[in-house]
Amino acid sequence: VRAVNGISRHLVSTYVETAIRPHVAGNFADMLVAVVGSPMMIFYLDQHRSMGPNSPTAQRRDRGLNENLARELLELHTLGVDGAYTQTDVREFAELLTGITANAQRGAFFRVQQAEPGSETVLGVTYGGGEESLDHVIAALRDLALKPDTARHLARKLAVHFVSPDPDDGMIDDMAQAYLAGQGDLTGMYNALLAHAAAWEPELRKV
Repeated sequence: VRAVNGISRHLVSTYVETAIRPHVAGNFADMLVAVVGSPMMIFYLDQHRSMGPNSPTAQRRDRGLNENLARELLELHTLGVDGAYTQTDVREFAELLTGITANAQRGAFFRVQQAEPGSETVLGVTYGGGEESLDHVIAALRDLALKPDTARHLARKLAVHFVSPDPDDGMIDDMAQAYLAGQGDLTGMYNALLAHAAAWEPELRKV
């Protein structure tokens, strides 16, 4: 994220300290939930403007869906741009995320009147169907965090950052397996990176 207006410039450090830093040595799903619930991320990707097309608020204000947060969660934060998802998944996920909003007075909160009624199916799993709730969103985020595509995407990002722009496939496999075995434990992934011989090759590939 980056500050783009007067409100958000005061939220960047809070975002780092409350959504990212507490979870760096913890569980990735917890970080993902914290990020989606951060006012900084909500404002940055215009999630506060997203409304279910059939929600009471959208019907009254003639507004609609914004897919920014859903798309970035799938492309950048979890499965990766080559992950096994479709445009239909993006739209259904965006509809599931409606209701997540924020303002300067309350921070982040869930507004039922803004949420798309009914259930949504993301990657073959159906969420909601009863009363609209943040619990359905959290369930989807926790499921996304444990997808094999997510494990490999995170492993590659870490390996590229710390070891090489073209990391060893075996190291990526070990890191992803450690992550999934630990149910999203990030420290296990770090340990797998540090334990792999490819991380200690004498040829220095990072400048």
